[in-house]
Amino acid sequence: MFRLIIKNFNFVFFILICFSCLSFCQDVDISADNLEYFESKSLLTADGGVIVNWQGKKIYADHIEFLIDKKILNASGHVKVEETGATIVADTVSYRYNEDTGNLKHVFSYSSFVFMRAKAMEGKGKKTFGIRDVKFSTCDLEDPHTHFRAKRGKLVLDKRITIYNAIFYVGKVPAFYLPIVTKSLKGGRGFGTDLRIKFKPGYQQLEGFTLETAIGCSLSKNFFGEFLYDYHGRRGNGYGGNFTYVRNNANASLHLYTTKDLIDSQEKWTIRPNYFQRLNEKWTIRSQINLKNSRTFNNIYSSSNWSGVENWIQSYFTLTRQSLRSYLLLNTEYDVSYDELSSQYKPYLIKLPSLQWDFYARKTFWDIMYRPSFQFNHTYSRHSLRKYFYRDTAVAKYNLTKNFKVSKRLILKPSLDLAENWYDIDTLKNYNNSFFAQYGTSLNARYRLTSWIDLNANYSYRARTTPNYFNLDKNANDYGTELNNVALSNFMFIGDRTTVRNSITYDFRYNRSISNKKCWSPLTTEMTWTPRYNVTVLIQERQLMEPCQFNSFQFDAKIGHVKKAMFKYSLLYQRYNNPSMEYKNNEIDNILGFAFWATPKWRIDYKVTTSTNINLRYFVLNTHRLLIYRDLHCYNFGIILNKNAQEERIGFKFDLKTNMPFNKSKQNFGYDNPERMFYPWEDEFPRGL
Repeated sequence: MFRLIIKNFNFVFFILICFSCLSFCQDVDISADNLEYFESKSLLTADGGVIVNWQGKKIYADHIEFLIDKKILNASGHVKVEETGATIVADTVSYRYNEDTGNLKHVFSYSSFVFMRAKAMEGKGKKTFGIRDVKFSTCDLEDPHTHFRAKRGKLVLDKRITIYNAIFYVGKVPAFYLPIVTKSLKGGRGFGTDLRIKFKPGYQQLEGFTLETAIGCSLSKNFFGEFLYDYHGRRGNGYGGNFTYVRNNANASLHLYTTKDLIDSQEKWTIRPNYFQRLNEKWTIRSQINLKNSRTFNNIYSSSNWSGVENWIQSYFTLTRQSLRSYLLLNTEYDVSYDELSSQYKPYLIKLPSLQWDFYARKTFWDIMYRPSFQFNHTYSRHSLRKYFYRDTAVAKYNLTKNFKVSKRLILKPSLDLAENWYDIDTLKNYNNSFFAQYGTSLNARYRLTSWIDLNANYSYRARTTPNYFNLDKNANDYGTELNNVALSNFMFIGDRTTVRNSITYDFRYNRSISNKKCWSPLTTEMTWTPRYNVTVLIQERQLMEPCQFNSFQFDAKIGHVKKAMFKYSLLYQRYNNPSMEYKNNEIDNILGFAFWATPKWRIDYKVTTSTNINLRYFVLNTHRLLIYRDLHCYNFGIILNKNAQEERIGFKFDLKTNMPFNKSKQNFGYDNPERMFYPWEDEFPRGL
């Protein structure tokens, strides 16, 4: 019997393929404290701090044995295997290396920020393992805050983990069931990556207890899908989905939602697809469709949408061409408006087609800048009398301007405008193949009085001819004069941080339909003060000239930054000359808001709007909103409180931190949206106050 014993073996022992007694058919590097080879048993053992580099794997263990004839590797004692970016820790490993199969007991695996624990793994060949009693999460704690648990699944190293009949746990509490959960381990985005789970329980005065849920993941490298189920208490259930497609030169989104509103006894729905694609360096297409059957839909089911009650919604398709000389827009537009009598959306305006072609300003002789443009519309619209009619219109415009530097301090800029308009006959017979021209001029003078004061005066005039004639349309109420005014303004730059602006306009026009026309616009004074980069103060005051009286005052102050700590206060006072608004003449509207990190993990946002009279005799709380965000390691938690005169609403937000990095070596850490990583509350907590 041949027996080879090497003790205190702390350097690499290189076993070559030419050793017939081993017959590994591979080169192996082994480092260990003790190596023993038994020729009769065809057995090689290694003990004490064993490190094996073999077949693209790196194996660490306290004890390893090679059964050479059977082509089996057994490892035990603090076993760790590193292969293709994955790390696997197990109590024992038995590996049949000629078949690329084996078994692992009590396994912990780490790959692309996916942490998996399994009672057993069984090799199926080609880096594929069947897994039993598995638990995986993006939380790196021994007891993860959130995880999926299943009896069986499949792991393909450096590719994907999939489990079946999975239960999602929050701590030790089961939350919901999914028939299949899969996640890519390649890094970047693929099917199963970017898993997003959100819960938002709440309470509203009218609806009672509510619950909004969403679950989504990447369906492919460029396609993400999110499915929605909401319980709206007394209103009933809601179902929907969000789908987005993103590529370098194109992106698209689709939002669907439907519910049978039990309170309003109406089935409500919305469909909102959007699409954008850059065809090449010059051509792009863009489309938007907005369909819904309830104008208050956003207030109830999509409160994060900035537009609440929608009486008018727009859909369009555009094709644009942008070059260094011109901009071409081909547009199809479909607008609907809410009809109060029928309580339905009805078509209001259709443009098919609409064409706009603008040329950028260019120099001609004597440095005169010229800029032509052309526009054509074929419009089908609804009249105020609920009659539908069509109309074709075309407008050709031409503009000439030139700067004259009269002196070092004075610059004059005259301008000439000419527009030729055409209206064909429409079904209401308002026009009969009519042409009329608009011609105008303006002169702007800018004078630098001192190094910190600029004075500006602008005179503008525009007239309109009688249809199909060249004479001025004096029979119209405005006598054919559409614009005739002088605008005066001055800019004062006080130091490096303060700007003051005054502006006023005098209108020379007359109108038959207005008996007491005011010629002077309000005198407006604006001051902007920025003593530091994170401090901004804006003050605006308006003074009526006819009669001479105070009109309005606005004050805005913002200190700090919304993503760190910020304070904001706004005040608005408006004097109303309308008798129906007289009750508000002494009212002051206030907006107070602040946002800050109370601790590195707790954030508080608060906003309140109030109304009071100028002598502080009454105080009305219009709305207030409190948003509290808590970073809970691997998921986010938020409390949302909204209150106004109509209702009070409280909600709780819970969602997984699915924006964990996939590739730690990348400088950007693989985040699809860095702001979503650092400011996850902004999905629900709007930026700014």
